[in-house]
Amino acid sequence: MIIIHRIDDFLSELFPKIKGITPDLESLKNEIIDFYTEGPYRPQVDIENGIVTIKIDEISIANEKKDFDKVVALCEKGKYDLAKPILNKLVKNNPAISEYHRILGQIYSEEGDQEKAINFLVDALKWDPRNTYALIMMGNIFARFKDDIKTAMKYYDQALSVNPKDGIALNNIGANLLQLEKTEEAKRYFELAYEINPNYPNTTYAFGLIASNNGDYLKAFEYGIQSVKNAKTHELVYKHAIELINDNAIKYTKSNNAKAVIEKYLQRIEKESPKKIQITEDNSIPTAAKIELAENHDRDSHYIKYKANYPAYEHLVMHELVHLDFFLQARNAAGGAKTNYSLHEMSTKNFLSMTMSKP
Repeated sequence: MIIIHRIDDFLSELFPKIKGITPDLESLKNEIIDFYTEGPYRPQVDIENGIVTIKIDEISIANEKKDFDKVVALCEKGKYDLAKPILNKLVKNNPAISEYHRILGQIYSEEGDQEKAINFLVDALKWDPRNTYALIMMGNIFARFKDDIKTAMKYYDQALSVNPKDGIALNNIGANLLQLEKTEEAKRYFELAYEINPNYPNTTYAFGLIASNNGDYLKAFEYGIQSVKNAKTHELVYKHAIELINDNAIKYTKSNNAKAVIEKYLQRIEKESPKKIQITEDNSIPTAAKIELAENHDRDSHYIKYKANYPAYEHLVMHELVHLDFFLQARNAAGGAKTNYSLHEMSTKNFLSMTMSKP
């Protein structure tokens, strides 16, 4: 397919980002490429004598998209050995597709071969220097595995020059500054990332870490909750957020009036619950604390039971309240549908993956 545009006022109506300005030809070309890109398939755009010519390789898209979608699905399941042969075939048939190289780079990085990952990511950037995913991945490798923050920042800065609204790049820059104990500088990047996407779990987790380090355990606890709600269970940030929640619940109850803390959190949850919530001592239960949902026991109230002789039982009560909080939010999101499972019998991981499942 070939599409032709004349560079005039009407073109700015079609591409509002360039409306009212006179962009240089390279910026105009990039804007048009971004618009006509479909997945990893970028068009060929030529500008000459005031005419823009766009060539879209429909045959390659038709022939390769099915294999590319299969690769993505395999990678999401961690089946890299099955994905790599398909990717190698795609690269051989159409080496100009930057994303083929980028995904190979990501696979090798996940497998621990950072040198081979870098080679493929460099190839990805040779074909498309504006591939922000490849730029961010290069930054991540140099920061995490080579302890080379200076080089990592070059790649992050390049990603931001392509897209100043790239929240992931902003978050990664903040994370590296935090690693260097430059907390105030890091906060600025996290705040920018949060403005772009307040639901990105890595950003809220970073805020939680900073709050915890500053002794604001309640704020750290709240940020941990927010991170868990938005993270996927297989992501490392999910595990770290769970630890952040538990650690700061303990720290907060130790440094404050534990009963007052529980009462405050309980009052907040009760606003979401159509049933009463009872917190009672019960030394006959097999664990230090447990939750019994009203629906599962045919009662008018949810019960959180605890053993008073267990050390620091208050933070365990808080832990069960967090479970109940997630349950109530999940139920409200589902329109109040009845559920038949016990939070106590389910692992935290399985329960939270249920509450955070996305269509």
